[in-house]
Amino acid sequence: QTLHMVRTVPQKLLDGMEDVLRVKAEWVGLHFSWDAEPIEGEVLADALAIQQVLLNLFGNALKVTAPGGSVGVRSGVKGERWVLEIWDTGRGFDAGELERLFQPFTQVEISDIGKGWGLGLSIVKSLVDAHGATITVESRPGHGCTFRLSFVLLATPA
Repeated sequence: QTLHMVRTVPQKLLDGMEDVLRVKAEWVGLHFSWDAEPIEGEVLADALAIQQVLLNLFGNALKVTAPGGSVGVRSGVKGERWVLEIWDTGRGFDAGELERLFQPFTQVEISDIGKGWGLGLSIVKSLVDAHGATITVESRPGHGCTFRLSFVLLATPA
């Protein structure tokens, strides 16, 4: 996939996403949270790729969270970086599973095999890397998961 990187404010990358994600979460019986603070500065990004990353991570959160649980998105600034987090209160992962998450054709649980090819997170990682960004995961079994994307903020031209 060829990326079309342009300078843009993070809010533009998220335009229209809140309503789409809310509907998806509520459709499967989950509580939804959206916390996106205004951000000064821009990132160098391909909007469609970032939206694909967000949709993939959010779709995974929906799959692993039982009805009545919660899913959400947080967007804000930490230091000189734009941080985008996708979190859930789902089943979570243990340390051994976290090590394998971004490997292609990997399904963490046998019940996941019918839900996809195990390529989504490796594609996410490739797209995040192509943006010069980082992706980290925090999780504990039974306590959910947070995927954290961190992008360099560029100074806004004067």
